[in-house]
Amino acid sequence: MPHVTPNLQEKLALYKTIESKSSLPVGYRMIRCESIPVTQTRNFTWRLSNVEKPRWIIVAFQTDKSGNQQHNPSIFDHCNLTNMFVMLYSRRYPEIDYDDTNFTQQKFSRVYADAAAF
Repeated sequence: MPHVTPNLQEKLALYKTIESKSSLPVGYRMIRCESIPVTQTRNFTWRLSNVEKPRWIIVAFQTDKSGNQQHNPSIFDHCNLTNMFVMLYSRRYPEIDYDDTNFTQQKFSRVYADAAAF
C-alpha cells in the first residue's frame, strides 16, 4: 500500500478539512469480472448490477470450451455474431448498427476500429 506524507502546509489544510467534518473524496479502482452462460438465442440482454461507470466492457464468446481440454480456451469464437451494442446510462455504444459484419468473410475491421477508439 503506497503511503503519502504531506508537507506542513498540506497537513494543516487536511486538519482543517477533518475538523470541519467535510467528506473527502478518495479515488480507487475496482476491478470486476462478470460472466454468464448464454443459450442459443437471437436477442440477449444482460444487466450489470451495482456498478459505477465502467472503464472497459469486453465481450467475448466461447463454445464448448469450459472443462474441455481438447479446445484452446484462449481462442474466442465469433458465433456468427451480426450485431452487438452496449446501453450505458441511456447512451448506446456504438451509436449505429454493424450491418456489414461477417466473420466468415473476414469483414470485421470496423468492429475492431470502433473498439480501439472506444
